[in-house]
Amino acid sequence: MTHRTPDHPSPPLDLYPIEVKVRAIEKAALAKIFFETYYNELLDDRPTSRSVRLRNFRDQLDNNPLLRPEARERLEAAFFHQESAHLREYRTLQCQSLKAATGRIEDGRGPCLQNYKSIKILGKGSFGVVKLAREIRQTQTTNDYGLGGKLFAVKVIKKSDMIRGCQEGHLRAERDFLIASEASQWIVPLIASFQDATSLYLVMDYMPGGDFLGFLVRENMLNENVARHYVAEMIVCVEEAHRLGFIHRDVKPDNFLIDARGHLKISDFGLAFDGRWPHDKLYYQWHRESLLRKLGIKLDGDREDRKEKTSRSSKRRIPLVGHLLDWRATRNRSFAQSVVGTSHIGIILFECLYGHTPFLDVNGRRQTKLNILKHNHTRFSFPEEPRGISYECQDLILHLLRDKRDRLSSYKYREQDIHMAFDLAFPPCQYVFDEDDAVDIKRHSWFRGIDWQNLHRTLPHFVPYLQNPEDTRYFDEDEPIADWSESLEDDQHSEPPEPPCSAKKVRHVLRREGFGSRSINDFLSLIGEPFDSTRLRQIDQVIDTFARLNEKGKQLLKHYVRKFGQMERKRARDILLRDRRTRRDVMAIRKQKAFTGYTWRRAPSPPRVPTLEGSVQSGVPFREQFMYDGYPPAYGMQPLYWDGNGQCEIAGRRCWDPASYQQQQPLGRSYYWERGFL
Repeated sequence: MTHRTPDHPSPPLDLYPIEVKVRAIEKAALAKIFFETYYNELLDDRPTSRSVRLRNFRDQLDNNPLLRPEARERLEAAFFHQESAHLREYRTLQCQSLKAATGRIEDGRGPCLQNYKSIKILGKGSFGVVKLAREIRQTQTTNDYGLGGKLFAVKVIKKSDMIRGCQEGHLRAERDFLIASEASQWIVPLIASFQDATSLYLVMDYMPGGDFLGFLVRENMLNENVARHYVAEMIVCVEEAHRLGFIHRDVKPDNFLIDARGHLKISDFGLAFDGRWPHDKLYYQWHRESLLRKLGIKLDGDREDRKEKTSRSSKRRIPLVGHLLDWRATRNRSFAQSVVGTSHIGIILFECLYGHTPFLDVNGRRQTKLNILKHNHTRFSFPEEPRGISYECQDLILHLLRDKRDRLSSYKYREQDIHMAFDLAFPPCQYVFDEDDAVDIKRHSWFRGIDWQNLHRTLPHFVPYLQNPEDTRYFDEDEPIADWSESLEDDQHSEPPEPPCSAKKVRHVLRREGFGSRSINDFLSLIGEPFDSTRLRQIDQVIDTFARLNEKGKQLLKHYVRKFGQMERKRARDILLRDRRTRRDVMAIRKQKAFTGYTWRRAPSPPRVPTLEGSVQSGVPFREQFMYDGYPPAYGMQPLYWDGNGQCEIAGRRCWDPASYQQQQPLGRSYYWERGFL
């Protein structure tokens, strides 16, 4: 290795090729981002999760004055031993994740392949897939029914797609929110997060009831009493997100999941916002663009960049004015107002009662869009079918489907708007969200009789009925599983796409399969242009209309659509990922280092503290009153009490709380439950 000395100085910066300078800039920007976000969390005034667990545990000990000193010492020793074991496991996961991300694992087995066995796909989205997985235990111990590790839902996010879309801020916001909601009962719990060379992973509790959209599709329409219960739970879910300082920004039926007891939990915080600079994509762009400008590096970009080079507007660039802290302060002034009474809740309620969205038009999507945009200029009306919907319910919908300034929300937001209008020094970061911001909605007459404090203890209309732990009947996806790693999926994003097959070759292949000229011509017209996932589903529907083909021929034609057709590639938002000289190196560096610090592991529950009655601290009444619809009266009239070990007594029968299965194994019999009792 040659060391630079005064006699052998380093060459001038201008002599380095642009590829070398961009690699250095990318690594420097990522290092600055990591240290700033790391110390921002480290120096935060809020108590750490470990100190909160210790404080809550000691509060439980103090609440039992009859606990003997030696018993208290044993419990505290068990708590600290458990915390030490958790810290070791957490550091091990961090090491595995870092090695997998940087390609330093010889056998390619990252944390996901080492710790989880994939079973089936639960759903797909633009981010990737959600898979049902079983934990692989280090010591394989099973009960009489062959139940091994716990079941989890694993969200697999493709790094390359997220990097091309500049989604680093959104991914950090989603992870940080799930960590902050660790103790919440209205948000899908996060168990762990980690990464490998190609993907990010979020391991969450498995919600066997599927999403609320699937439930709504099966039921078509709900009666008013059932809709009231589910909308009340949705309001509490969104209010819980606001209490933690986040706006969800993607409230819709398929983002509410149904747990084992039939209650709703909100999920999918990929678009969540809290106003903090580590969750703003412009923060990451600022670091890179500032270094590019300081070094005078100009990039050509792709073909579209070169066309627009002379006419590109400078207003989209982040102004390099002052220090980064000044920019953060300016960004924080972009006040994000939100109310829990968002119009989305009103739209969901309308759809539950009438079977379609409020602005739907029979003339198609274009007219529906115009109805939404011009809702202030047209009189909103309810369908004329005699559904028997109460006046109070329609009044609530009308008060939710309004502009933000007139929408039913909370007096706290109205006061905040007044302060922001007249006091420029008003600190928005402290008042963007607040607790109990749904008070006006909860006081509406339609919710009269709802026990908001014990909503989680009421009996829902629907409780999942499963034949076995791996039963996924409430999820639509039923496709063969792919490899966890999908290690080759990124190459297509770094290199130009392969040229499509010639029409001559396609005709030859289809003729060999026995297709006629008419079917071949129709096929070529379908794949003539690149398509996205929505267009792909439309192509499948067109093929289903081919009356001249049998079912086998249609399936074969769909297979060749995916083989010979070209998926539409979204253009990268960052010019560094569009320039042919830098895109490959930048993508490789960001996949390795952009998500450093993403790994997290949830701590186990603290040791159970005996109560004065000699039972466990976690034994609480599950519900005092029942709300049931279609359930046998014998179950509804019986008091129900969940023991700390997950057992309950109902209608004279001993059964298991299905939600406790993840933590407690049954004593010699299956944990499955039937419709009619949990």
